[in-house]
Amino acid sequence: SRAVDILFVIDDSNSMAEEQKTLNDNFNRFLEQIIAANADFRMAVVSTDVLYGSIFQTGLNRDGQYDADKAECESLFANRKFISSSDEDIKNAATVAEKTAQLQKLFRCQSEVGTKGSPVERGLGTMVNAFRNKSINGEFKRKGSILSIVFVTDENDCSEIDCTGTPDGQSCQSPTIADTEVAK
Repeated sequence: SRAVDILFVIDDSNSMAEEQKTLNDNFNRFLEQIIAANADFRMAVVSTDVLYGSIFQTGLNRDGQYDADKAECESLFANRKFISSSDEDIKNAATVAEKTAQLQKLFRCQSEVGTKGSPVERGLGTMVNAFRNKSINGEFKRKGSILSIVFVTDENDCSEIDCTGTPDGQSCQSPTIADTEVAK
């Protein structure tokens, strides 16, 4: 099967608690499909916060707490920056149920990004920066693989610093001083 690299861009603003919970509660449906396809995949998560969002998430959310088990997340991500179907704990799972459970745990560590991120959602910006930040994030995107990007948000993207508007004519929020300094 053809390799696919999947990046989830998850909004970590204060309105996203329910959406993040729904994503995690229903992620097994996605996993069932990717496992059934015997896909060669990589998965990573970034948030929409321009200050922290471009680093692949591994369990410590912007609220300063682990929603998933802290020790387990630290252990699971001690030697990895993203989830891969070639990781030993995924590849060597004895059953589909074991593989699904392990992938659920890994994704939960990544995807519960919290709700204290910037109110100015800049998912497109953090996505681009994640691919530029190879020294921290590693070589996520493989040559010849299909790149799939999944945005989980309830707002328009405001990656453009002037925030003059969005394609649908809606204005996005003004950037904070800290956001403006980082963007320069």
